[in-house]
Amino acid sequence: MKEYNKAIQDHTKAIEVDPEYAKAYNKRGNVWEKIKEYDKAIKDFTTAISIDPVLAEGLNSLAWLLATCPDPDYRDGKKAVKYALKAYKINSDSANTGTLAAAYAEVGDFNNAIKYQKEAINKAKDEKQKREDISRLELYKKNKPYRDK
Repeated sequence: MKEYNKAIQDHTKAIEVDPEYAKAYNKRGNVWEKIKEYDKAIKDFTTAISIDPVLAEGLNSLAWLLATCPDPDYRDGKKAVKYALKAYKINSDSANTGTLAAAYAEVGDFNNAIKYQKEAINKAKDEKQKREDISRLELYKKNKPYRDK
């Protein structure tokens, strides 16, 4: 619904009620990322995974931002691969597999980027996701990393 301020307020309230609610930090981090508040997003993702080190969605969220952020000051391919691998080992679904591919592309390992992107395509649950995955695969085949919008 793009009511970002309300979403931030709701997740902040959930955190006030339960400061150990890792998913609330992750979800608030996703909102911060949408509004390009990358420092705050990274802080919330990091807090989420410090509370729950096996929260695959938190690991994946942090890895995605570090691999694909449009602002180069926030990209860190090595850390992205580290977090993406952890998320993938916990849950190798389409999203985590695609993030691992993006992380490998960010560090210039296009062979692994292509390998995992093909795997993500095979795991895609709908045609829209499959098209997005195929588009990223074409970038990796040209030795180009993906940048989020």
